[in-house]
Amino acid sequence: ARHLGGVWEGAQNAYEAWSKAFPKEAEPFLGLGAVLNRRNRRAEASEAFAKAAKLDPKNPRARYYGILAVLDKAPVSAAFKQALKSARTALREKAQGHFEAGLHLKDSGDFLGAMAEWEESLARNPDNKEVRKAYEKLKSSLKAKSQTYLRAGVDFEQAEAYADSRAAYERALANDPDNAEAAKRLLDLDSARRRSAEKHLRKAQALLGKGKLQETANEYQISLSYQEDPAVQKALRQTLRDIRTENTRFLTLAGKAAEEGKLATAQEFMDQALDLEPSQRPLTAG
Repeated sequence: ARHLGGVWEGAQNAYEAWSKAFPKEAEPFLGLGAVLNRRNRRAEASEAFAKAAKLDPKNPRARYYGILAVLDKAPVSAAFKQALKSARTALREKAQGHFEAGLHLKDSGDFLGAMAEWEESLARNPDNKEVRKAYEKLKSSLKAKSQTYLRAGVDFEQAEAYADSRAAYERALANDPDNAEAAKRLLDLDSARRRSAEKHLRKAQALLGKGKLQETANEYQISLSYQEDPAVQKALRQTLRDIRTENTRFLTLAGKAAEEGKLATAQEFMDQALDLEPSQRPLTAG
């Protein structure tokens, strides 16, 4: 017993030093309260727990021990002890109910719902190892799935498959709402689409300068698939008109050459017309 007393005294000194170094963090006060409680210094333990609950109201352990700290300040009587015992029993029963509800949600595939129920369970009974183990295991599994979807989203984004990329990032966040990288990439996706649209627009303009009308039209269409732009739509319509005009001109020249018996020349004009509108090229047997 003397040896353990020395251990608890050392632990108390360590937590006191930690709490002084980080007076705005709840964890050292939680640890200090636990040690003081083991040393039967209940009043000081209650103060430490109350401090932790004030610093971090959302922390399940801080909330739980904060409530007990308030209760421990009440007058000690038989009636109070019974009321305290009933309150603690009610907390455990409520915690068990949330745990069982979480199990049903997990079995039905609602993993985030299960996590929420287990968080409620732990808020009422932070020391339940079964709930803690189930919670941490599911949390770890969901984080792993989230990372898998994140990597898929990055691959889709690099391939400029933005619809698939968006779906993957959304699935990543559905599995782990705290996945900061997935959230950031989802927000940045519109910028990525815009950059791709601008890249293909530059390609179209370069091809137009070389007189490659069909390739120009293709790049305009790709650019528009990433971002609607009235100016690009107008340029595409003009390019398609130019293709039809050039196509008609080559077909006319081909017909004239054929009438003059210049079959080789006629074939060249026909090939140029078909290069502009490949859909007109007849299918070959094969």
